[in-house]
Amino acid sequence: MENRPDVKFINLINNCFGDMRNISNLVADKKFRRQGHTRALLESSLAHMQKRGANPIKLTVVEWNSGAVALYDSLGFRIAGETLVEETGGMGDVR
Repeated sequence: MENRPDVKFINLINNCFGDMRNISNLVADKKFRRQGHTRALLESSLAHMQKRGANPIKLTVVEWNSGAVALYDSLGFRIAGETLVEETGGMGDVR
């Protein structure tokens, strides 16, 4: 994969539970969002994990991050649970 300095980082945890993998962080600079960079990096990462037998692949996203929710939905992710948290600052639901 080519170097993409516009995507800040993606952190993949490879040993969660058996064959399950967890994408723990994917952050893109605001000026580079909605241009396909994050999708390309995520698709490449998913393909890599699937080749290595990852099943399922899990991630967490806050409900109010509609752009990320739409991206993950378009890549086949589905809501498997919901965690309610209370934090100072009113983060609200975390999916």
